[in-house]
Amino acid sequence: MSWHEETARRFDEAARTVLTEAPSRVPDLRDHADFAQSVPTPDHFIPLLYIAGLADAAQRPLEPLVQGCAFGSVSMASYTLDAQCPVEPSDTGFSAGVPDPSIVSAEDANV
Repeated sequence: MSWHEETARRFDEAARTVLTEAPSRVPDLRDHADFAQSVPTPDHFIPLLYIAGLADAAQRPLEPLVQGCAFGSVSMASYTLDAQCPVEPSDTGFSAGVPDPSIVSAEDANV
């Protein structure tokens, strides 16, 4: 595993922990050792602040919707507050599988 992959996975795990356990602590991720490498520009971090704020206002944690990295070091993680994903999260390291066509049409899945 390259240092890029290790950095991405460490930060992704820290973000997952905060988002699923204590969303109000998302700003603390700026102090994470891998923040600068994992969040090269503000537009990579600001969306987390929005959804973490929603979760904090709802007084409940977020749930992973999509997990994993693409190209080894680009996190594709997505989180939800009440949405349901038609595909089970993958633990294979890939961002997501192809949706079941009996549940999501190819047109809706952008396949």
